[in-house]
Amino acid sequence: MQAVEWIDELENTLSDAVEVKNREALHRYVVQVADRFTGPEESSRMIPTILSEIRDIKAESLVIQGEIREINEEIRAINGRLEAFDQRFEAMDERFGEMNRQMDKRFAELIHQMDKRFEDMSHQMDKRFDDMNHQMNKRFEAADKRFEDLNHQMDKRFEATDKRFEDLNLQMDSRHGELVQQIDRRNQELIQQLNDRFREMQHHSDKRFEDLNARFNGNQVMMALGFTVLATMMTVIRLFG
Repeated sequence: MQAVEWIDELENTLSDAVEVKNREALHRYVVQVADRFTGPEESSRMIPTILSEIRDIKAESLVIQGEIREINEEIRAINGRLEAFDQRFEAMDERFGEMNRQMDKRFAELIHQMDKRFEDMSHQMDKRFDDMNHQMNKRFEAADKRFEDLNHQMDKRFEATDKRFEDLNLQMDSRHGELVQQIDRRNQELIQQLNDRFREMQHHSDKRFEDLNARFNGNQVMMALGFTVLATMMTVIRLFG
């Protein structure tokens, strides 16, 4: 096979195996590969090997292209699903938007109703507080009048009590003087009775001591006589015994 022929075949095979963006660059590459071989014999031996490798590359390229097509189909399927999801999300967003609008409208109505209700309650409470204040003012006025009357009555009672205490103090002073005189007289009488009783007890004590002395003296005399008689008897016994 001539070099020009297998260069053309190699170039065509490579262009079929891979996507070629620049045909001239591919031709230059094939020529450079051909120039690497030194002689026609070596070129003849290497050409079938190169062509076989190119065919293998082409087969692998076809397999890769098939896988790429499958991947592209899966990507298209995924994109279809994503588009379906996007449509569903858009529908859900629209539905949520409608729900939000309805809720905002309902919330605004509730706020308006609550504001009106609060205003009515505020008016009622203000009226109720005014009535209570009026009633409390009347009660406080009545209580103040009652307190003044009580103070006046208490002042009168305190004055009467003070007068009563003064009278009691005078009576107690008079009674105290009488009691002091009675106590003094009673103390003098008791002292006199105690003195009389003490003198009487002293007289009885002196008399009892005198009786004891007399009895003691009599006992001493009797003992002396007894010892004398005993000594006499002992002497007689010795003399006449």
